[in-house]
Formats: sequence, structure tokens, C-alpha cells
Amino acid sequence: MVKNREKMLTAALLLSFAMGTTIPAYALIGPGEGMGSQGGMAQSQTDQNPWSGYRNADGSAFSYLERGISISKFQNQKGAIDWSKVKRDGIDFAIVRIAYGLTEDPYFDQNVSGAQNAGLKAGAYLCATAKNLDETIAEANLAVSKIRKYRLGYPVAYDMEVNGMLSEGATPEQLTEMANKFCEIVAAAGYTPVVYANTNWLKNHLRVSNIPYDIWFAAYPEDKVYRPVSGTNTTIWQTGDNGVVKGIVGNVTTEFSNKAYGGGNPERKYAASSVSGNSGVIYGGGLSFSDAGPAAARKSGWEQEKDGSWFYYEDGARAKGWKQIKDLWYYFRDDGSMVNGWVEVNGSWYYMDVDNGYMKTGWRLINDLWYYMDENGVMLSNTTRSINGIEYSFNETGACTNP
Repeated sequence: MVKNREKMLTAALLLSFAMGTTIPAYALIGPGEGMGSQGGMAQSQTDQNPWSGYRNADGSAFSYLERGISISKFQNQKGAIDWSKVKRDGIDFAIVRIAYGLTEDPYFDQNVSGAQNAGLKAGAYLCATAKNLDETIAEANLAVSKIRKYRLGYPVAYDMEVNGMLSEGATPEQLTEMANKFCEIVAAAGYTPVVYANTNWLKNHLRVSNIPYDIWFAAYPEDKVYRPVSGTNTTIWQTGDNGVVKGIVGNVTTEFSNKAYGGGNPERKYAASSVSGNSGVIYGGGLSFSDAGPAAARKSGWEQEKDGSWFYYEDGARAKGWKQIKDLWYYFRDDGSMVNGWVEVNGSWYYMDVDNGYMKTGWRLINDLWYYMDENGVMLSNTTRSINGIEYSFNETGACTNP
């Protein structure tokens, strides 16, 4: 899957050069050695707020209990972390890197102490490079030796994403045994273990039905839809690595937890869509808007309900169907809720911005496939079209067959 995505990235860049546009790359890995060193890669073309815009597969707003970040030396090397500012910016937990394989992160103690002193729950992770069970045991023993002086509210994770772990032919069964062994050693030391992995690893390199531990799931979908791997007990979703938090220089991962590790009774919150022209996003159970954004209580203009759905009112009535607002086109369902993503209207398909809901035109890369919406927003299908002097063909689903 990773190699296929690398090929897709190459194709995307070549196509972007041909079209004279810029197509951002996708982050392929989680909080290991590579993530922090890249300084954060763009999550999607339309991303304006990496902390918002998430939905479940059924279209409902994605909710969570606590939100957090993962931290390694790469953030420290860009500048000192002000953990008090991090806490005030609404971050509940920080999962701190212990080591890359057996190479210790030089800022681990500093980061754990800083986070805890500021009132954040702290967890830890070790980015695995082990190729066999003995090496996993060595990594687990290192992890325990580093964490034993701390009381950690959040779990200790075995981060399985480095392809070098596969270089000596470890099978999914062996890798699963390695994951469980790490977790067993951590649990025996009195800490809560989890396994961190992306979709590729969970589906192709691990036997998830044989892992009895919680899963910290890494997936950065462009449409921001939560799709955990079937059969996993996923409790934390890492949605991207281009988050911005006050008190930290550069980018961080964006983490949402649906389990209140370490105790407490946090209120459920929504990582719902924001609307074009405002910076509104639900934090701490309340609404926060910029001065230019819609007021939450008025029945004129934009209004967001508790489940995260957006509505547009005129003279007290909800807009339905197509509506042009400040030169942008939106589509509202029969109940008045704004559509995000794909929508079929009178036999034609349109793509509405996943964050802000307005109609998109031009090229879109969605789930590794290229689509093209014409000047009226209609998706091309069953046709060939010359775009910027190049002939492109589109199949019956609208996917470009020769990107």
C-alpha cells in the first residue's frame, strides 16, 4: 500500500506539472522517524483547519473525547516548546517518542515532564525497527526503562510502520507476535499498551483479530471520513501531520481519542466541518467563530447544530437545494443541512468541498483516483476531454483512466 501510494504521489506530481497547478503530497507514515523530519505534509488540497471537518462513514459528524498530539525531537529542534501555551490551545494529551528502535530520543524526559507539568496527560511511543522477536523484546525493555519513573495517563505505543521491519521476511503472524510481546512487557510493568499502525500495516502485515490491545490508527483521508480497519479496537485516530498548536514551532500530528485514558469524564466534542469565510470549529463543547463568521444563535445566515451540521437561513427559513452565497455555490439537503463531498443532483455528480461545503471545479484527487469537474461543477464521465491541451479519458464512474 505504501509503495502504491508512492507511485500515486509521483503520478500526481507529474499531472500537476502538466496542468500547471500544485498538488500537495499525502502523508504516508505516522509518528516515527520520518514524520517529524518532514515538518508536516499537507493533508488535502482543501484543508484549512486540520482539527476540523471530520465525519463518520454514515455522514454524521465525527466526535471524540480528548484531542492531542504526538511529539518527537523534530519539534524540539525547531524551537523550545511552551507546554503552557499548548495546554491553553485546547490540547488534552501528548504522546512522546521514547526512541527510534534502540536510538533514544534526546528530548523524551524533557517533553514528558513539560507536558505533565502543564496539565496534559502524557503517553509514550517507541518507533519499532525490530526484525524479530528478540529485537522487539529489547525495544520493550528500553521503553520500560525510560517510562518507569513516570505515571503516564495515556498509553505506551508500539509504533509499527517502518518497512525495514519486513526486510528479513517477518510474516504477519510473526509481526503480530512481536506486537503482542511488546504490549505484554509494557502491561507487566503497570502501563497501558497500544499498537500504532496505518491501514496498510493493519490489513497486510498484522493479524488484527489476534491483537487483544487497543489500536492507535493512522489514516489521513482527503475526504476526512473515519474508516477504521474492521476487527480492530481503535481508540485513537491520527488524522494528519499538519496540525498547528500554539507553543510549538512547526507542525504536529492531529490526534483524536474516543477513550478517556487516565480517568476523568471529558465532554464529548465534535470535530465538525467549518464553513467558508469563517474559522468556526467546535472546541471544548462550545462554538468559536471569527468576527467574519456566522453567528450561532441567529436565524439569518449560517448556523451550526450540535451534531456538527451546517444550515443557512434566510428570513428564518432554511435554504434547500442549490444556493449561491458570496459567489460560491452550496447544496443543501431536504432538511436544510449542507452537503460535503459527493452529491448527485438530477443525474449529475458534483463534489462539494469537504471542509467548507462549496462546489468544486477542476481536478480532484479522491481516494487515489483523479476526477474532473467542469466549469459548472459537473463531474465528467464516459467521455474524453481535452484539458490544457492534453486528452484525458474518464470511465463510467468518472475516474480518469489515463492520468
